[in-house]
Amino acid sequence: MAPPTQVATYTYVNPLVALMLGWLLGGEQLNPLMLVAALFIISAVILITLRNQKSTELKSKQIKFE
Repeated sequence: MAPPTQVATYTYVNPLVALMLGWLLGGEQLNPLMLVAALFIISAVILITLRNQKSTELKSKQIKFE
């Protein structure tokens, strides 16, 4: 089962997928503000993912020493 933080990142990424599909398949126009917002979302997902990985690594190291 996926951790809650990973599931939450999927929720954040779904609008980006919809935005790209609308642009590629539906001829939607992208403006600079949309691209900046997309970069913020991608950055946040990367930070959440990296933090979650480091937390998991630390927990596994603690278990080995106990």
